Amino acid sequence: MKKKGYDGVTKQPERSEPEAPMGRYIRETRTPKEKLQDTINTAIAFVLMIIAAALVVLLVFLFYENMK
Repeated sequence: MKKKGYDGVTKQPERSEPEAPMGRYIRETRTPKEKLQDTINTAIAFVLMIIAAALVVLLVFLFYENMK
């Protein structure tokens, strides 16, 4: 039997609004702070991708040189 106002699984009161992380995906617009954070995250991801690609190229080159 489910109590009114409780979700029945975690026994926590039901929330009328979603948790903070999910809220931005439900809204159509983003705040300037969220836009800045997304830009920073994109830049970090791009730099890490370049580093990972360089390491793969280095690894292949070293294996190639070792096979000679």
